Formats: sequence, structure tokens, C-alpha cells
Amino acid sequence: MEDEKELTIENQEFGPNKQKFRDNFAAAYPDIDMNDEEAYFGALNDRNDQYDKDKSRLDELEDAQVKFGEALDADPRMAELFLEMTKPGGKPLEYLIENYAQAFSDLVNDPDNDEYRKALADKIAQDSADALSLQQAEEESEKNIGPTLDALAKIAEEEQLTDEQVSNAFKTAIALSEGMEKGQISEDMWRTLIKGVAYDAAVEQARTEGEAAGRNQRIREKLRSERPSPMNIQGGGGNSLGNGVQRPQRSLGRSVWDDE
Repeated sequence: MEDEKELTIENQEFGPNKQKFRDNFAAAYPDIDMNDEEAYFGALNDRNDQYDKDKSRLDELEDAQVKFGEALDADPRMAELFLEMTKPGGKPLEYLIENYAQAFSDLVNDPDNDEYRKALADKIAQDSADALSLQQAEEESEKNIGPTLDALAKIAEEEQLTDEQVSNAFKTAIALSEGMEKGQISEDMWRTLIKGVAYDAAVEQARTEGEAAGRNQRIREKLRSERPSPMNIQGGGGNSLGNGVQRPQRSLGRSVWDDE
């Protein structure tokens, strides 16, 4: 009697439609084991959710397309304007002048309506001011970028930074500048700044302590060099050590030199 072959999903025979679905699923989700029902149905649920999102977006696009088509049908000149805007080398402004010059002229020169003339004048003035401000900002940036990069190169040389560290520092500065303009500084940016301030404070403290330690050491060395030794004590008794040097007074059994 032949051993009964265990029936698994792999050795089952399916109809053509079911087999086609399984083949398509396996191609789309090669990492999903169809024996694992949770993984299998989880993938199906994710695909259904994505389908719903795609369908909703497609419905929105179709609705917008219908409205756009209706607008073009209402005025055939708008369809031609759209084609002029989208074709390579199109000239939409020239098309507007050619087809709407009289309409614009009548609107702006209407003696009974100053609103459009004022709106047009205000817009032109604002555009001119914006263009001037942009030009000034670009000129200021061009003037300052040289010294800025020179300063970065100087610090990089002093700190012996790698090219990658220099690049990261520049990117951090740019991110900080953009964040300040938007009034938005992330926790990581604050952390970087605070660590930098704390480092500078630690360096300053170490420098101050080093100067104090060096000064104290010089004083000790000076006192030690002036301390008389038995070799230069010339006779005499009492508190005299010779050459006019007085013996230090002891207090509670200690000499001032005992602290050295």
C-alpha cells in the first residue's frame, strides 16, 4: 500500500481561475507564505485598503476632468489657451493678447469701475517690489557666501575636521537658518546647539583652571627656590639662619615649609 501523500496547499490541484489568482498573488507578494493564513489574509486586506484609496483618488481626478472639460466647452478659446500652455515652445501671453486684448482694455478703461485699474496697478507695484527684494537678497547672499565659507574652512583647519564633518556642519547651519526663518527648531537641532555651548563652557573652564594651576605651581617653585638649605646656613643660633635669614616660626609644632 502506497504511503498516503500529505495534502498541502503546495500539492493541491486548483481550477484555472484559482490557480491564476494564486500565481498572481505569489508574483506580487513573493515573501508571503500562503500557508500562513494571518500573513496571507493580512496582505489581501492591505491590498484592498490600497485599492479603496486608489479608487477614491481616481474618482477625484475624474470629477476634476469633467469640470475642466465643461470649462473648455463653455469657451473654446480656453481649450486653445491650454494647448498653447502645454505644448513645447508655447506662447500663452501672446495668445491672450491676440484673443483677449479688447476684453482687457474694456475692463481696465471702464470709467465706471476703478476697481480693476487699481487692482492691476497694485499688482504691478507689488510684483516690482518683490522682484527688487529678491534681487537684493540674492546680491547680499553672493556677497556674504565667500567670507562665510572662508570662516568655515578656517575652523575646519583649526579643528582638523574631515571633509564629511565639514559638509555636515554646513548642512546643520543651513537647516538652522531655514528653521529660524520658519520659527521651527527641532529637538535634535536644539540638542546640537546646547552641546556646542556646553563644550565651549567646558573648554573655557578647563583653560581657567589650567591657568590657575600653572600660577600656583610657579609660586610654589619660587618659594621652594628661596627656601634655605643646611648648606647655606652659617653658624649662629636662635632664630637666625645666617645671611640675615630668620628661622621660620613654628606654630603648633609645624613649620611654614611643612605644607610644601
